[in-house]
Amino acid sequence: MLNYGITNIKKIDLYDDWSIASECKVIYIARGNTYKLLDIVKRSRFSEFLVKQHSNKIIIGNSASAIILGRKELIT
Repeated sequence: MLNYGITNIKKIDLYDDWSIASECKVIYIARGNTYKLLDIVKRSRFSEFLVKQHSNKIIIGNSASAIILGRKELIT
């Protein structure tokens, strides 16, 4: 991410206090197993946060995270 001029990168654990993400301008969700990541995002209620914040932030994903960001199931 530093190659793109993105600095002050903070890593969060979706099972932990992810409220720090509310302070960020950009949220990058890393890769992983699609079904496992979708389950984690839903169980941690991070999906609710993403739905509320999607118009205020840039949300980026690659691999599995890009897939779940495009899934209707993320918001239901």
